[in-house]
Amino acid sequence: MLNEEKKQLNTVPLSAEELLRLLQERNIIDPDVIQDLTAEVSIEKQITEIHPHKIWKAKNGRWTTYIRDEQLPKNRRLISSKKKRKLFERLMEFYFPDQKLTGEATIRNLYPKWLEHKSLMVLETYVPRIQSDWKKYYENDPIVDIPIRYLNKIQLENWVLHLIRDNNMTRTNYYNASLIIRQIFQYAYDADLIQDNTFDRVTKKLSKLFKKVRKPPDETQIYQNEEIQALEKEIWEDFRKKGRKVYRLAPLAVLFQLYTGMRVSEVCALKYSDILPSGKIHVQRMLVKDTGKVRERTKGYEGEREVYLSEKAKTIIDATIDFRKTHHINCAEFIFSTTEIPFPERTINEYLQRYCERVDIPYRSSHKLRKTALSSMVNAGVSLNTVRSFAGHVDEKTTLRYYTFDRESEAVRNEQMEKALSFKSQKEDQ
Repeated sequence: MLNEEKKQLNTVPLSAEELLRLLQERNIIDPDVIQDLTAEVSIEKQITEIHPHKIWKAKNGRWTTYIRDEQLPKNRRLISSKKKRKLFERLMEFYFPDQKLTGEATIRNLYPKWLEHKSLMVLETYVPRIQSDWKKYYENDPIVDIPIRYLNKIQLENWVLHLIRDNNMTRTNYYNASLIIRQIFQYAYDADLIQDNTFDRVTKKLSKLFKKVRKPPDETQIYQNEEIQALEKEIWEDFRKKGRKVYRLAPLAVLFQLYTGMRVSEVCALKYSDILPSGKIHVQRMLVKDTGKVRERTKGYEGEREVYLSEKAKTIIDATIDFRKTHHINCAEFIFSTTEIPFPERTINEYLQRYCERVDIPYRSSHKLRKTALSSMVNAGVSLNTVRSFAGHVDEKTTLRYYTFDRESEAVRNEQMEKALSFKSQKEDQ
């Protein structure tokens, strides 16, 4: 705000609420001024609802009122302050001695309470992402210090539109980044801190604003058959080589992920006790990347699932058992570890990158091994719902959108297209 405007507004005998409204009408949006005034409006509203005495400006220019004091005649005591806000702050201290003078509930002071509540309902690995979004999108934004009761629909919509445009967000980016403000408003509403969840009325018609995301080329997301054959040969040869390796069974873990489509964190935490008589494996825990601790639950809605073991996957497990017998390894809890603790998640990626370099193919992360396995199932005609369940996804959209790619080479795809577009009957084709 310009200094001249400040002087002009200061001469007008308005309440904080009236002054705030005037600022908004004149489109004066100095964040510091707005923040101070909204806090002042909040304090005034709280006090006037419960304070039984008149508040007036005395002839000496000081703002004055009474407070209850049973030690004095008429059980009241006169108090005054040079500034109106200071008087209201003294009244706040009188009526709410244990309450910090922050006005009302704001996004900032509700955030730690909401996060504590939220952390009871989500996986611990989800919390760091929320904290990262808070630092990136909220911590230094003036909106988090405005009492949420006075954030109207237009203010919130403007914040949302700027969030999307300024950060060039995709739909998924926005959904993740706005989770904090969306759920804090709901939290405040459920806790009876606000009468209406204003954020619910923010427009949902945002599609045209989102950055369009194209599905990446198939060849960047999966390994093709020729590449897999080269990797299989190299990995088995490396595993059988004599000599000390820090993680002796890690090469087999790379292949096992490919043969099962499991997450890396799940492969690391697999135990022999997870192998079922039915020939499947019970996936029920994961290795937490940030802490290195094993958690008795995986990602996904259900938190556990049974995964079919192909013959190649069973061969891998048999090889780990033979290795333990040959090398007299007694700790037999984690399938791919030769110690009492699981090997680190990063190890699979390190080994995979090494093997890709040796056979001279482009390196794609171990997550692409999972995509390769799931895509291969879909390409082979396995029911999409079966693949979804196999992968541990909540819905089929995730499987189809992010994990389904064509694993055939371009030459084969062109041949398939030619055959399809020739419109020949099956008899002619034969």
